[in-house]
Amino acid sequence: MTAIREMVEYVGKNLATEPDTVRVAESIHNQKITVEISVAQKDKGRIIGRRGRNIKAMRALAHVLAAKHNRRASVELV
Repeated sequence: MTAIREMVEYVGKNLATEPDTVRVAESIHNQKITVEISVAQKDKGRIIGRRGRNIKAMRALAHVLAAKHNRRASVELV
């Protein structure tokens, strides 16, 4: 399920002011895919966005991509 990971990495690197520090990890347990994105401390606000709009959008896209394969997905900022 690399499509979700690639999407999160792409969006994260384009939002971050330091794209080299963006790290994305993916784990799969049963039918749930968890994607963790790690960025520089000063970029966390940019990833979250105003009122959480950016991270909510990434989560919504992840849900759609996972639903195509009958799975569940979550995106976490660490």
